Amino acid sequence: RNLPLQIGIPVKTGFKAEGDWMVELPPQEAGTICDIQIVGGEEELSLSQVIFGDVWVCSGQSNMVFTMNGIFNSSEEIAAAAAYPDIRFTIINRVTSDVEEDDVGTKIPWSDPANGNRNLNSFSSVCFFYAMNVYDQLGVPMGLIDSAWGGTRVEAWSSQDALDACEIEDNVMPNNPQNSNSYLWNSMIHPLRKMTVKGFLWYQGEANANWNMDKYSCTFPTLISSWRDQFSMMSNTSPDAPFGFVMLSTIKYGTAGTTYPRLRLHQTADYGFVPNPDMPYTFMATAVDTYDEENGIHPRYKKIVGERLAYAGLGVAYDLDSFPINGPIAEVTQDDTSYFLEYDQDI
Repeated sequence: RNLPLQIGIPVKTGFKAEGDWMVELPPQEAGTICDIQIVGGEEELSLSQVIFGDVWVCSGQSNMVFTMNGIFNSSEEIAAAAAYPDIRFTIINRVTSDVEEDDVGTKIPWSDPANGNRNLNSFSSVCFFYAMNVYDQLGVPMGLIDSAWGGTRVEAWSSQDALDACEIEDNVMPNNPQNSNSYLWNSMIHPLRKMTVKGFLWYQGEANANWNMDKYSCTFPTLISSWRDQFSMMSNTSPDAPFGFVMLSTIKYGTAGTTYPRLRLHQTADYGFVPNPDMPYTFMATAVDTYDEENGIHPRYKKIVGERLAYAGLGVAYDLDSFPINGPIAEVTQDDTSYFLEYDQDI
């Protein structure tokens, strides 16, 4: 499709910003496909088969990284995914930086799952299943950016301002730089801010079970607010961009420890549900029942997690009333001998 000629607009001037420019295309119907040519002086860049749709950033640690190749029934699921060529995906390089960067490369270039594309084997399963389920309902093409790193803490993905707001102490780890404060924000999120995105997906928290765990009810909601502020300031991303996340799974069945139950509560800013006043426009998938004894901290039941995340997202991100944003919530009362649970909707 031919679009009207668009003239690039310099973003700022100065030696360090040389070559920094932007073009804002007029809105297009979802599914529009076109080629884009960018010409400047003697340089020319061509982008072919660009499709218009919604872009989601998928981030967190190893359960977001967990690939399509590692799930139950992986061969069948990967083969079935070939029917979704309108879902495009890329994986950001896993790099660190002690300063905020403006650019980052890709480990896997923009791809689609058609024709047995082997790049899908290495892509986030939760992220892809989320997109499949949303696409099934809306038919809107999806662009997925996998910017995640196993074993990383929320502090690494947070800006310094966000950490200061929660009074997080400085932390630099030369032998484990990916867990240094802000190092992944600097290198793997900050460079994406100029992209207009529909929203964010997040699966993280295990690495904070023994690290600033009781501050997670501050650090996680503040990360959400910070990312929204930064992306909306630098692009057409909404300041209320929807943010979906996965409540942590059961790691060891039958344990009497309280660390993970407390951390799950902190994931909701201690409300026990989302959206809530401290976490507006958020949605959540529960994964407590996806226990996988053989795989422990990395359950292979990722298809159901992506499906649950999509159903909640269809309610919050896409305003579809037929998809509830959470399940029954109980109000607890008691007398001398009993506890009483009253739910706000049918069980």
